[in-house]
Amino acid sequence: MAARLSLTLGIIVFVLALSTCVAPVPTTMPMPAPTSTAAPTPIPGEMQEARVLRVVDGDTIAVELEGKRYSVRYIGIDTPETHHPTDGADYWGFEATEANQALVHEGARVVLQRDISETDVYGRLLRYVFVDDVLVNAELVRMGLARVLFYEPDVRYRTEIKAAEAEAQAAKRGLYGPVPTPPAVQPLLHRGSAWTLAAAGRATVGLRYDPARGEPVMSFPAGMQVRVVDAFWVPEEQEWWYWIGVEGFNGWVTGEAISRRAPSEEFPGPSENWAAYDWVQAVDSVSMYVLPGSTQIVGSLSPGTPMQLKRVSWDPRGGWWYYGESTQGEGWVAPDLLE
Repeated sequence: MAARLSLTLGIIVFVLALSTCVAPVPTTMPMPAPTSTAAPTPIPGEMQEARVLRVVDGDTIAVELEGKRYSVRYIGIDTPETHHPTDGADYWGFEATEANQALVHEGARVVLQRDISETDVYGRLLRYVFVDDVLVNAELVRMGLARVLFYEPDVRYRTEIKAAEAEAQAAKRGLYGPVPTPPAVQPLLHRGSAWTLAAAGRATVGLRYDPARGEPVMSFPAGMQVRVVDAFWVPEEQEWWYWIGVEGFNGWVTGEAISRRAPSEEFPGPSENWAAYDWVQAVDSVSMYVLPGSTQIVGSLSPGTPMQLKRVSWDPRGGWWYYGESTQGEGWVAPDLLE
């Protein structure tokens, strides 16, 4: 009995000793899902040069590093969202993304510096980002487009970034300035079905990629049923903008361009094609036709061939048809074999 008790106690002591040898998990930021495989694991403080592939938002970029693609999250800051899955766009979100694009544009060479943690919990590299001698993390805070958000143990440049915050607060820039007046009116709807409305004398509604900015990038015909998936208040314009879409084509419009009530007239048929610009690719061999619903083939797409869509039409006999251009020709195609 004494021998058995001694053996049991010995096993317990051995297990406890093993548990104290497990290295603690570093504190990291909960960020979006990873876009790469294993990280390059430089030693803390080491710098590496990388090429920017894409600016995702105000505090996230995709880079090419050592021949592989990685997603990089800036350490010590947090910028407003532009397309949050449930809350939509935040105030100053688009401005933060545009400022990041101006500082770290596609194709630019940047220097990445690790602090202590290598990645966040989703596999994104946690880095300070330098362009020449500019610490981009601090510069976005200085511009008033990012708030300070440090997580231990990654605090190497906390003094510099906090100093940038103090400068932005003193100048009342961006996020550190006056809070805009809340909207006086509620949005028409946040989500749900709506129908497009065109201005007097027009047959189509122009859509933009950014609310209240730029030129329309595509158009929907009046009377078309669409889905509303987001509503965004633009303080500068003092109006709501709505993200609407159909069949994979999306854009922003004002409340004057949509209605919650169906129009008295039916949606226009294929004789009134509407413009929609986007890229797709063939997932299998795809035939191109001279007209929507026609049997006259004018060409074909090989699997994987990219095509830019230029027009969309509705054929009551066969549903949606897309007109596109590719290196293998142009024509009308059914969307079943496109992605």
